[in-house]
Amino acid sequence: MSICDECQLIGTVCRGTDGLETCKDFVQNPHSRYQHKQEPCGKFAETVLKAFDDEKDLYKQKAEQYAQGDPLANFRGGAALQGLNPESLDDCFRVLLGYCDKHIVFVYQSGKLGPKEAESLKDIANYMVIALGMYRMKGENEDET
Repeated sequence: MSICDECQLIGTVCRGTDGLETCKDFVQNPHSRYQHKQEPCGKFAETVLKAFDDEKDLYKQKAEQYAQGDPLANFRGGAALQGLNPESLDDCFRVLLGYCDKHIVFVYQSGKLGPKEAESLKDIANYMVIALGMYRMKGENEDET
């Protein structure tokens, strides 16, 4: 479902009218009910793309704080503390999931979107991108053997 930047339409009924008028910026789409004429949906897409840029900045900041010359140092340290193999990407991934869990639990229990929740959402997103990096590294390592 799309939201119109002009009238904040949700679905096909404008909020700025008597609730019966269809927004001029929406057209019938054969694959779904309606779609916004402008792609990729204006302000919301810009906001999401900005969040991706912010995630890059957060990763760089956290990498400086935790990496100590090794981008996986924090996860390797966590693996060693848990009796896991710090050289195993699978074990580092298990540690990453544990770090991520506390943020997921906090956001879930909060049930709202506020500044503290946003901080946790940023950390969750960053952990998931790091996990993708681990997955890709694991694939590259397996291709070499």
